[in-house]
Parts: sequence; structure tokens; C-alpha cells
Amino acid sequence: MFRQLHKRVSRLSAPLWLILLGLIPATLSARDFTYEGVTYTVISEEDHTVKTKEGYITQENYGKPWEDPIIIETLNPGNTVKGELTIPSKVNDGTNFYIVKEIGNLGFYENTGLTSVTIPNSVTSIGKKAFMNCRSLASVSIPSSVTFISDEAFRDCRLLASISIPSSVTSIGESAFYYCSSLASVSIPSSVTSIGKWVFAGCSSLASVSIPSSVTSIGDYAFRGCSSLASVSIPSSVTSIGSSAFSGCSSLASISIPSSVTSIGYEAFSGCSSLASISIPSSVTSIGSSAFSGCSSLASVSIPSSVTSIGSRAFSGCSSLASVSIPSSVTSIAYHTFEGCSSLTSVSIPSSVTSIGEGAFNGCSSLASISIPNPVTSIEDNTFKGCSSLTSVSIPSLVTSIGNEAFSNCSKLSSINIPDGVKTIGQYAFSNCPISELHFGKSVYSLGTSDGTAEAPAFSHSIFDGCSNLKTITVSDDNPYFIAYKDALVIKPDSMMVYCPDLSRTSCTIPATVRKIAANSFENCNNLASVSIPATVKEFADSLWYNCNSLRQVIYLAKDPATANKNIFNDATYSKGTLHCPKNSMDKYYLAIPWGWFEKMEAASGCFLNSDLMTLEPGDSYQLTAEAITEDGRPFTYKWSSSNPAVASVDSNGLVKAIAKGEAEIKVIATDNKGNTLEAICAVTVKYILSISHSAINISADESFQLGIVSKFEDLKINWSTSDPAVAYVNNCGLVTAMCESGECVVSAEVEGETVECKVYVGIETGTIPEGVNYTTDKSSKTITITESPDAKGDIVIPMNVIIDGDVYTVTKLDERAFADAYSRITSIFVPNSVTEIAKHAFIHCENLTYLHLGSELKSLGEGALGFCKATVLECEAVTPPTLGVDCLWSSSIGTLRVPAESVSAYKNTGWKSVGKTVEGVDFGSSRQSRAPEMGGVEPTAIIYESVTRDPDMLNVRLEPVGASTVIDWTSSNPEVATIDRGLITFLSKDGETVFGATTESGLKATSPSMSEESSAIDDVIAPETVRPNDIYNLQGICLKRNATDDDIKSLRPGLYIIAGKKVIVK
Repeated sequence: MFRQLHKRVSRLSAPLWLILLGLIPATLSARDFTYEGVTYTVISEEDHTVKTKEGYITQENYGKPWEDPIIIETLNPGNTVKGELTIPSKVNDGTNFYIVKEIGNLGFYENTGLTSVTIPNSVTSIGKKAFMNCRSLASVSIPSSVTFISDEAFRDCRLLASISIPSSVTSIGESAFYYCSSLASVSIPSSVTSIGKWVFAGCSSLASVSIPSSVTSIGDYAFRGCSSLASVSIPSSVTSIGSSAFSGCSSLASISIPSSVTSIGYEAFSGCSSLASISIPSSVTSIGSSAFSGCSSLASVSIPSSVTSIGSRAFSGCSSLASVSIPSSVTSIAYHTFEGCSSLTSVSIPSSVTSIGEGAFNGCSSLASISIPNPVTSIEDNTFKGCSSLTSVSIPSLVTSIGNEAFSNCSKLSSINIPDGVKTIGQYAFSNCPISELHFGKSVYSLGTSDGTAEAPAFSHSIFDGCSNLKTITVSDDNPYFIAYKDALVIKPDSMMVYCPDLSRTSCTIPATVRKIAANSFENCNNLASVSIPATVKEFADSLWYNCNSLRQVIYLAKDPATANKNIFNDATYSKGTLHCPKNSMDKYYLAIPWGWFEKMEAASGCFLNSDLMTLEPGDSYQLTAEAITEDGRPFTYKWSSSNPAVASVDSNGLVKAIAKGEAEIKVIATDNKGNTLEAICAVTVKYILSISHSAINISADESFQLGIVSKFEDLKINWSTSDPAVAYVNNCGLVTAMCESGECVVSAEVEGETVECKVYVGIETGTIPEGVNYTTDKSSKTITITESPDAKGDIVIPMNVIIDGDVYTVTKLDERAFADAYSRITSIFVPNSVTEIAKHAFIHCENLTYLHLGSELKSLGEGALGFCKATVLECEAVTPPTLGVDCLWSSSIGTLRVPAESVSAYKNTGWKSVGKTVEGVDFGSSRQSRAPEMGGVEPTAIIYESVTRDPDMLNVRLEPVGASTVIDWTSSNPEVATIDRGLITFLSKDGETVFGATTESGLKATSPSMSEESSAIDDVIAPETVRPNDIYNLQGICLKRNATDDDIKSLRPGLYIIAGKKVIVK
């Protein structure tokens, strides 16, 4: 057994050796003797003092040698006695008398037959667990000589009904009277200055307690579960009330908190179900989480203006709380703060509050109205769930997201105003609300799900689950993601129908803009009897109308029917319903699934267009064709018209011409010789289709980056702007210049109301994840986790930050087996400073590393993380040595360990001391991330002067090509007239002239003409005859022609151009 244990222990660190050695039982003492049935241990032969014999702990390892040890611990008493015990002050060993000074640790542990104890006046301390689990002990006499009652001394003495603590006691240990469930009263002497943790917890019979003015703190759980405690007076000397101090004191009806208290701890009064009122003094600055949770009788509470933070669930379950006023000193309402306050009818939230946490008012069933302050930007999950009396709510304009179930089961909420800025609305957000009409603004791209993005909008019907009254859905006309019709909600980019509003409807005409119909679009449309499907629909999800048991008429107007799963309709629709389809295509329908399953098929009449929806740019044309189909095949004449000819016109033959930005409907009316008409409509959107050269850029301080716009138009007026000029400025040419050391902003280019954006990051080092390295992303936290990467090889440099879809994501973790079993495949690994956790087996069997770098923020390496790892050099920048998991370094071989110079001793005194044959202290400086590849634009090939513009005064230059970046040195030839800083000009004098210059690091230059405060910004023009052939640009920086010839220049339309860095006017 010992050999097996030694095998296991030999793998462990020295501190654990010491622990295991300490587990060997020590049942023998220097000298014990027995007197009148009780064994004593000599403390001092010189002083003739003894203590009752201490108990001991036996520990056995039941683990297998190759597993972690399983330690079973057994407590054993020093003495075993029954009945009444009177300990004498003097005892005799047969030769000498000794004075009894202490009751030893575990001295009478679990003496279940012991009924009473008299402790002599000679005893000064009662040891740990001395009488623990003496469950028949009914009385104890503690003399005035005792100064210290140790931890758990009388724990679980369930028959102990009263205790007198003498004034000599200065300290009562943790859990000293824990679970003394018969203890009815206790008087704490004024010699005690603090009440420790768990001291009277579980004393369910304790009806009263007197806390003296000497006490300055009440420890965590001190009176927890004292269910009979009806009142308690806290003296003014107390400054803090610990966590759960009075938790579960269900009889506590009132309590006075003195003005000396500054904080109320976690769960301090939770479960005090009889507590009817509470006065919180103005000295209190924080109310801990769940501090008053479950105080079901608490009818009112006054929160003073001194309080700056209210913890999560602080008043949850206070079902009698009718009103509450939150002071303006509070800036946030934590999650579930007032959850289950079913009597709460009003709450005053100050304008200082900027966030309201998840479930904050969940289940406040009496809350009729609430005003959310303007600074709040999001409504979190479950915030107002189950507020069944809520009839109205005002959502501020800054809110951008509404969480899952935010207003679910608000059974009286018939209307709600959703501001334009809301982008995402979560699952079941309005489920079971009697809303009849709902309008969504221009920004929303994710409805009923968290999966939607601006690039890929998404919808889930859960958002309206149980909204049986919902008849109308509308969406702002300028919303690019969704469009609402009378009979359908459609995702614009996909032309996909996702929802049919008004569940009571009997018929539905799907608009011609729809190309596909998503799953669950007709869920719960139980009364639907007729559906008309346009020819444009080519994709059907499974089970679309399977549960529409009343559906009997289906109209599908496609000449070539799209196939679908048979289950889109149920058997009753196939056997009892009728399919109406174009006469000339009926043979195709008979052969196509699912249409051939209809037992009855009839010819449908209709007018059909070759396109029902189109997007054009100004100047584009499109030929529409129409065909009227009837059962008898009679002839028709066609008349075309436009609802908005200023946007899109149509001639008598159906040729559509896009004129200007906007929307129009092109209608064709087919008329037979008897005057009968059929009609069809094509929806036309006219807009500029733009893209920007870069969706995100990362530049250093003082660096400039050339953005560009991609468009087929040469004469667009592009308005460049920045969301924060203090971070980055953009000139009239799209040249972005960093204006600070670090920050981020958005640069926008707007053309005729169409806007494209580029996210600009200044001073943020970014890179790319190396090839072969796998990773996952967390959108909410914008973090990256490196996952198992069996294809990674060579030198691996992991960047700190990576730009993904325009957002900066930070690498924070290496997951389990990230680079496991690389053997000789990987030669070096650089882990950036942003990584805080490396999971188990991350580098196991990386056996050919010349270099391994771990960053400054690393907190832990998991089990076996460096197992069998061989590295010539291992660098760890963390000042505090990261914790090492079990067998983290198993069979590893590290040549040199480099750590911060100031932390060498710290590493040598932890598990790291076995790492490395040598340990070096290094000054790592600020950041070693420079090892990672630097990201930036390409080098410019030209810098071109364009103009000086006003408001603000700015020198506008461009870099060639688009995407080029550089540091530009800006100069003024006469600083007394004007100075220039990063392109921004400050005129200092109305007299005199100056020439502005811009020079790149590589020596490319551009200069302005001689300028004064009164001079024009477009004086620098010359005739085209004087210009040599080169690339041609317009004034917005769009390249019109590469390597233009003389003929190209001569063929230019009248206007201003830039050729060879000069402004050229063509008349």
C-alpha cells in the first residue's frame, strides 16, 4: 500500500507531500493520564497545566495508484462519556495535581450520551469542535474564566436550550453554536467585538438575541435560519451586515438598521417572510444581491439617495411590495432585482439609470405602467415578462435591442411603440400579448431570434407566439431588411415570406415580391380556406399548410411549378380542395409533386409578368412582358402605367426606364374585347448600388488610409463623414486620417440617400489567424477561442485582435487540445497577451518547439497543458505566475524559462520551479505583440492634390491606389499665414499667402497653389491640351479611365477632372 502511495505521491509537488505527511494520524501525545473517567493531556509540567485530551482525525486513501487520491476522513473524540459531566478545576495523575486550563479540540466530539457539562473556573478556552454533535447535551455552564470559544465548539448540540456567555469571552469562533436548534435565547457580552460566520445559524428556536454596542460587524450567515427570531436590535457600533446574516429569519417582523452601517450584504435578510417594513439609513451606499429577496410581507421600502448600487435579486419575491422609488444616485438596475414583486403597482426609475438587467421586473403582475429612462439602450431578456397588468410602456429612442421574452405574457399590453433605433428583438418577445397592431422601424434586422445581422436578416415566429389579436404588421418604408404587406411579412434581401399576420383570416394572397416561403409562415392559421401563390414563388418549406385543416382552395400561377415536399398540405386539402393553375401548364402540374396529389384541378385565369420585382439604378432599362391566360384563350390588349413616373417610367410596350431614386409600381391591365380585365403589378426600386472598398480598416496614430467607392456612375456627389472626428477625420476624397492614439469610429459615404460604412480602428493591433488554426467566435463578447487545430504547422503566431465582419474580436482562450499531438509539426507558438486561459492538454506532445510564448494576462494552464512538451525557450510574461492544473508539466522538457525580472522568485516558489533548466528574468517592456504580423494598407504610388475646402478648412489630397496607407507630413510654407495639422487648416492672418504641402514617408508629394484666406478652393485648373496622358479621376476620387490616351481625354464630357495630379477643366 505504501509503495503504491509513494508511486502516486512521487509525481506531486512538495507542498502536497507536506499535506500527505500531515495526514498520518497522531493519536499519541507526550503524556496523557486519566482522572475520574476523563483523559487529560499535560500542557506544561512546569506550570502544572492540562487540557482535556484532544480528539484526532484519521485519513485513508482509497484512490488507485494511477488516479488522484480519494481521502476519507474520520473524526475521533478525545473522551467518550455519558450523562452529566463535571470537569474539576484540579486533577491528579497519582503523583501531582494539575490545573485544567483548556477543553481540547474534538475533546468530547459526538458524545451522544452526554446530557450536561459543567466547566470549571480554571478553563480559559474551549477548543474547536469540543462538543460538536453532542445531540443530547441540554445544558452547559461556561465559567467567567473562559475568554475564547473556538470554531464549531457546540455545533449541532440540538437539545441545548440556553447558554450564558460570560463577559470574559472576547471571541466566539465560526459556527460555534451552529444548528443548536433548541437554543431559545442568548446574551452576547459586551466584551465581544464581532459576531463571526455561522455562529448562530440554524438556531431555529432562538427567539431573541441581544447584540452589545461593542460589536462592530455581524459576519456572514451569523443568524441564518433562525426562524423563531422575532426581533433584533443592531447597535450603532455595527458598520457592516454580512452576507446571509439574517437569511431565513422567517419570524423577524421588524429590524432597525443603524446609521453606522454602510453596506448590506448578499442575502442579508433574504427569506425574512414576516418583515413588514425596513428603514435603510442614509449611510448605506450598497445593497447586496438578494439582500431582501423573499421578504414576502415587505410592503414598502425607502431607498436613500446615498445608495449607488442595488444588487441582483435584491427585492425579488417581495410579493407585498406595492411601490418603490429608486434614487438618482443609482445608475443601473441589476438582473431580477424586483422579480416576483406581484403587488408592485408603480416604480420610479430616475434618468440616471442607464441599464436595466435581465428579468428585473419579471412577474410584477400588478405593474400597470412604467417609464424607462432615456439613457437605457437595451431591454434585456425577461425584463417585463409576466407583467400581466401592464397596459402601456414607453421605450426610449436610444434602445437598440429587445431581449428574449422581454414582454411575454403581458396579457393587457395591447400596444407598444418600438423606436426606429431597435435592431434586434429576441425570441417570444411579445408572446401571449393582446397586441393588435405592431410597427417596426427602419433599423430592425432580427425579429424573434438572435441570429439576424445587417448582412443576413432573420425572423422567428416565436416573437408573436400566442398573439391571437395581431391583425396588422407594418414596417418603415426605409427599412432595408423587412417589408410588410397586408397578407405577408417578407425579408427583403431574400424575398422570403416569413409570417402571415391575422391568424383569424380565411384567405391570403401572397404578394408577387415573394420568391420563397419560410417554414412556419402559416402556423396557427387554422381558419385559412384559400391561398393564392404568385408565379414568382419557387421555393416552399416543408409542412407550410399542413395544419391548416380548413384550406380548400389553392391558386398557384407559375407556368412551371416548383416542386416541394408532399407534406406542405395535408390529406384533407388534397382530397377535398381544388388546385387552380394555368391551363396551358396543367400537364406539368399533374406530374409535379406535390401538385399532382390534388384530386381536383381547375384552370386559373390571370395576367402574368416576366418579373414581379426588380431593383434598378438610375438610367437602367428593363423590358417587361405580360401574358393574360384564360380558360378559353381569348385575346387581350395591354395598357401599361407607372405609379410614380418621376422614379420609373414605362412605355406602351412595357419598357421600364429608371429615372431617379425611389419606388414605383408598374401596372399592366389586360382587357378583352368584352371589357373584362386582368392585371399584374411589378414593384420597382430605383437606387444607387454602391459598395465601399473596405468595410473595416486599422490604422496607427497619424496614419492615413485611402477609401474608395465602387459604382458605375462617374458624376456621383459623395458626401464623406465620420462619426467621431476626434478619432479619425475624412476629407472630401475619402482619405481617412487618425486623429488620436487609440479609438474607433465609423466613416460613411452617402450618395443620394444610400450610405455605405467603414469601421475605423485607430491604434488597435490586428492580424489574421494563421492557416490551419481553427477557432470559434462569441458575437456577444467579441472574443475568439482557439480550438483543436490538427492541421496547424510551422511557426504559429496568434494575433491579439482580428477584424471579422468589420468588428474587432480579441483572442482570449486556447481550448482543450488546441495544438495537441503536434509532435514535430509545429516549431514555435506565440500566444498573445490577451489570452487569459489555456485549457487542458493544449500543448501536449508539442515535442519540437524552439520557442513558446505565453502572454502577460494568462491566469491558468489546465491539466496536462504542457505534458510531454519540449521547448528550447518558454517565455511567460505574466507578473503573477499562472496557476498550473494537475500534471500540467508531466514529462515536459523546457530549456530556458524566461519570466518578468521582478517575478523570478515568485515563479521559483510555485509549481513553476520545476520548469526550465535555467530561469531568466527579462524586461518584456510594454507589449510583445509586435511579433505578430502587422496589418495595414499597401504603400501608395502617388499622392494627388485635389482642393482646399471650407467648413472646415481642409487640404484635400488623395492616395493612389485605393487602399493605400501612409503617414503624411503636412506643411505650410508660411506658418504665420496658416498652419496645417493632419490636413486641417487654421488661417492665422488675412494678409499674405502660403503653399500647403503633403509628403508621404516614401517621399511622394503634393502641393497646393499659393493660398490665402480669401482664395478659391478650385483655382488650380488648366486646359486639357497641356496635360500628358494618365489615369483620369473625377472630383470624388473615382477612377474613370486607366492609362488614358489623348483621344480618351478629348472625348471627356464637360466638367472638372484630375489628370496627372492636376485639375483639368473640359468645356
